[in-house]
Formats: sequence, C-alpha cells, structure tokens
Amino acid sequence: MRPGLGFAFVVVVAGPALRAQQPRRRQPASMAGQQDTARLHLQALMRRKVDQAELILRGLAEGDLNSVQKAADELVQIAAQANWSIIPRANLATQYEAEFQQRAALLANIARSGDLHASYYQFLQVIFACFNCHDQLRPPGYR
Repeated sequence: MRPGLGFAFVVVVAGPALRAQQPRRRQPASMAGQQDTARLHLQALMRRKVDQAELILRGLAEGDLNSVQKAADELVQIAAQANWSIIPRANLATQYEAEFQQRAALLANIARSGDLHASYYQFLQVIFACFNCHDQLRPPGYR
C-alpha cells in the first residue's frame, strides 16, 4: 500500500453523506454561512479520522501497539467533536458516532493490553462501523 492512500476512500464516501440532498429553504446569510462552516468542520474531522485509521493500520502492520493505542485514543477524541445536527437524520448519525467511539475506545484498550491479534480484529470492527454509518447515511443515488 502506498503511503498516504490508506483509507482515503472513506473520505470519498464521507463527502456525499455530508452534502445530503434536501430542499434548500432560503435562510438568512448568517445561518447559511454557519451551516457551511459546520459542514467544513465535519469534513475536516472525517479527514482526521481517516488519517488516524491509516496510522492504526501502519501500527498494526509493524506490530507497534503503542502507536495503535495512541491513534485509537485520538479517533475517540475526534469523534467526540462531531456535531451532526446539520445533516438529515442527525439522530441516526449520532448513534453511529457513539458506536464508532465505543469500538475505537475498545481498540485502544486492547492495544494497551498488548494483544496484537485482538487489535487486528477490533480494528476491523472500527472500520465496519465506518462502513455501516456511511452506507446508511449516504444520499440516494450514491449507493
């Protein structure tokens, strides 16, 4: 795998979910600007999550559980910053984010305990949580 590519494809999936198609109502310019800023913030968080997932993958491949634990802890912190209220089905997104945080926290704990093989398995669970969320929140036409 070439450096920098890692799980970059998750970002491609994240973009459309954040731009879910819904009827646009005229909003005051300040409100529309706030929503645009919030969307950009969510996109930046998703990119950071992908970066951490790549660090985890690299750490697992190298057997460096200290790096895995640190990146998984960072994933939990990044996920806690998300404000999904600006997208359709925000409640569902919040539920998926909570599941993601739990799985990432468990990965950090497993890595901290030194179990490489259990860390492999739990990393897959974290990635499956990503796919489950994006599959459910992707706008129609992107499936």
